Amino acid sequence: MLSTIAFSSRRVRLGFVAGAAGFSLILSACGGGGGLADDAEAHADDECACTTFECTMEHTAWFNKINITQEEDLAKLSAEDLARFEAAETRATDCQNELR
Repeated sequence: MLSTIAFSSRRVRLGFVAGAAGFSLILSACGGGGGLADDAEAHADDECACTTFECTMEHTAWFNKINITQEEDLAKLSAEDLARFEAAETRATDCQNELR
């Protein structure tokens, strides 16, 4: 009986973790949870880690694509997430300019 309770408890915990992970994925796919801001910060981090100008081009292209093709998504960001996105873009640009 004790092993049945432990098994059921473990199954409930796994179900909860799987459900929470799925919900998190849905939020980020819908632009919730600051997905674009998180992506921008990751691109800025990667761009600032570059040691050649050519390396920065992929990340700069990503920012350009987002600004051109996802204006509506940017407009839907909270003020905080938009500020994070813009700060990341500025940081990435500064890092690229250092390698010119």
